[in-house]
Amino acid sequence: MLKERGKGVIETTLTKSAGMLTDEEYELLDLLLTESERPVTWLAVVDREDKPEAAQESLHKAEPLIKRGGIPQVNCLPMSNEFNLHNPFLFGSHPSWKPAFNQPNRRANARVS
Repeated sequence: MLKERGKGVIETTLTKSAGMLTDEEYELLDLLLTESERPVTWLAVVDREDKPEAAQESLHKAEPLIKRGGIPQVNCLPMSNEFNLHNPFLFGSHPSWKPAFNQPNRRANARVS
């Protein structure tokens, strides 16, 4: 539909691991750009303390897509995240955390004597 209308933008939260663009994610961006012929913007290119070069490597890898209308959303400031186990977005891609998600709040449900 975007292609036929010649207007619009696609935005996606793309990276499963913040700041790191995988080959599969690259292929998805390529597909979206090719099929829509519209700009595609994606989240998130961020600095990582554990992988300081990840953001630059991802931007370098994505350069051909950026030249075709890919628009990475780059976080230029240090980032902090707040989360809880009812909304554990940061850990959503880690299977080991799945049993901890969306559990009832035992403290709130405890009987008070």
